[in-house]
Amino acid sequence: MSAERQPPNLNNIVEISPSPEGLELVAKFRDYLSQIPTLEKPLRKRPLLTVTTHIWEDQENGLTLKIFAQTVSALKKMAENANLDIDWLIILNNGGGKTVEMGQQFTAGSLNLLKDTFESQNVNYRDLEGVNQSDDPTIALGFELGFENLSRDTGFKVEVIRQPVSLANVGKIRAIRDSSTALFKHIQSGYQPDAILQLDVESILTLSKNVENTDFNPLSVLFNNLVRQKLDAVSTKDRFVHFNAETGEALNDPVPSPQLGYELVNTRGNFITLAGGAIMAKPAIYAAGMKAIAELFPCIVPEDYLFTQLLRQEKYALKSLAVVKHLNGAPKIKPAQQMQRWKAHAAAVDELFPGLKPYKTESFLNYTLLVIKNRLQEAWHGNSKALPALARDVRDLPNTVVIFRKDTANLKIGSATWQRNAM
Repeated sequence: MSAERQPPNLNNIVEISPSPEGLELVAKFRDYLSQIPTLEKPLRKRPLLTVTTHIWEDQENGLTLKIFAQTVSALKKMAENANLDIDWLIILNNGGGKTVEMGQQFTAGSLNLLKDTFESQNVNYRDLEGVNQSDDPTIALGFELGFENLSRDTGFKVEVIRQPVSLANVGKIRAIRDSSTALFKHIQSGYQPDAILQLDVESILTLSKNVENTDFNPLSVLFNNLVRQKLDAVSTKDRFVHFNAETGEALNDPVPSPQLGYELVNTRGNFITLAGGAIMAKPAIYAAGMKAIAELFPCIVPEDYLFTQLLRQEKYALKSLAVVKHLNGAPKIKPAQQMQRWKAHAAAVDELFPGLKPYKTESFLNYTLLVIKNRLQEAWHGNSKALPALARDVRDLPNTVVIFRKDTANLKIGSATWQRNAM
């Protein structure tokens, strides 16, 4: 008779503590959470979702504005269908563009778009140019929000904030610094949306292929999962795309192998991270977490992965939905460098929380085989562009190897620029 299986000795399990910088982040996050009062939910006709988007025009052909027009239209349609009220906070990062002229053009174009879509009285714009700002990139620009808890007949209220042009504002994380601080203060004062959704400029929500012919609303799926499953944060999977330069619409062209490989690895059974293009979270958790991250790590690129690991460390309930995807612009120039840069920052995040499961890429061989298999399957199903894409993959293999370098970024010193290249 075989011996009875003994339960594990829990006393022998050693929990690895975060690094000193990880502990500092946890402490700051907890401190900010403790400053938010617990209040009764106000009575409203419909649930209220606060959306925050951080935008910077880096395309000389004005492509970002064209993409944004697609996102505005899609969000409006989904919110109305889901019967949600929306408060939308939009930060025009570092003047709104790569050059002063691009920033001015994007600001004017986006305001016209928003006012035409939601009516002028529902769009409030503030230009913070000339505001006395510290050179310290961890110190937020102070501004108050006008969003209210009250029920209303109009579904959308939009606040657009244009940051001054400054080295202290370079990069998405510095836009998140200002939006999360403003939201944190507003929530402290009694503002109570039902959830906060961080949405990138191109992050149109779509359904995965196995349910795309249903009448499911992707925004409703996200919101209902967060509320009904009593989650603390939920997000989607990435769907990398190129965009039509004339219309801003997503193309069905094959994307580069580094981005395709990430999609194939980040599947239903492999929850790598909450995706920064479409994170929905409880308001206090989002505002406190992102505020703490932006203040301590002003040069981080994957703020979504650090937010994920912070919440995992604190034992919050998280979920990455395979049924919903969000569009993510794939660069046409140096696509491997985009993923390698993300990985180097992810490696630095893993050093903050050594007790958590780190992000590990498939081996170069497995990664390559996944891409080849996908290209052949697409060709078998009639995609005439799949085999030429495979030929490009093979040609670009020497450049793709950079993804598998073991680099570690500095999250406090360095470049925080968007570096998306041409989409």
